[in-house]
Amino acid sequence: MSWRPPATRACSATASTPLACRGTAVIVGAPPFGTEVGLDVNAMLAGKRVVGLTLGDAETRTPRPGTRATDRRRRLPLERLVRHYPFEEIQTAVADMVSGATVKPVLTF
Repeated sequence: MSWRPPATRACSATASTPLACRGTAVIVGAPPFGTEVGLDVNAMLAGKRVVGLTLGDAETRTPRPGTRATDRRRRLPLERLVRHYPFEEIQTAVADMVSGATVKPVLTF
């Protein structure tokens, strides 16, 4: 799936329009850095919210059903999904994530 900034900008910019009072629209995904979205401020006055969501926002203390059992059976290849990088190698971590060499780069300090 390729990234389509114009369509994403249009969807994000109008995300608050169909919401009820105090409704919330959630933007998921990872657009390129620097991608901007404009919103009609008047559409937000009724307590509407547009928020971003990443995996880091997930509640992670409760494991997903089956995750631990799957890992014990070696069906979840964590060593292929997660890779640790010293903070000094942040550019390498980003490049590996973009290229697909790792799914979850973890920076260590």
